[in-house]
Amino acid sequence: MKFLLLGVLALSLIAPSQTMAANLESPSRLDGEWRLDWDRSDSFEPVMKALEVSWLLRKLAGVARVGLELRAVPLAEDCGHCIRNMLVTLKSPLSNNEIQISLDGVPRPGKDPRGRDTLDAYTWTEEGTLEMNREVELPSGKQARLLEVRRIDSDPNTLISTLDVWVEGTKRASVTRAFERLSD
Repeated sequence: MKFLLLGVLALSLIAPSQTMAANLESPSRLDGEWRLDWDRSDSFEPVMKALEVSWLLRKLAGVARVGLELRAVPLAEDCGHCIRNMLVTLKSPLSNNEIQISLDGVPRPGKDPRGRDTLDAYTWTEEGTLEMNREVELPSGKQARLLEVRRIDSDPNTLISTLDVWVEGTKRASVTRAFERLSD
């Protein structure tokens, strides 16, 4: 009888933690408005230089206050095989650019912040990260690939973004940036 009670108690303790883990791994954990924390972030200069952004635009971007808003699109309750989607809004002093992304890893045509054509694939991983794989042709005609991984830090009000850039198969830049949550 003791073993049966211990078993029931153990199962009751495990079930809530599995539910909590499932909720923690949902894309909605990234929901919120985020502002770049300049003091805890690498300079974006190496990425822009690798992507052949002009000197003037690199300098302007170095002082712009940028932000990000992420919103998971709720799935319909009766949808067994729906694709998870997320609304992403990139905010800058000049504009706000909102896109809806599908988190299924399928490459789709897109645009980078400068309006260049891209091929983008977004994935929500089992580790609870949002990954973006982007391919873009640079002004020189060279091919670039970007991999950005966004995750919540140990502090749930900190979003960490790591961005790696490869040009013609050679890694050219890697930066890590921290964003602080302004609202849910």
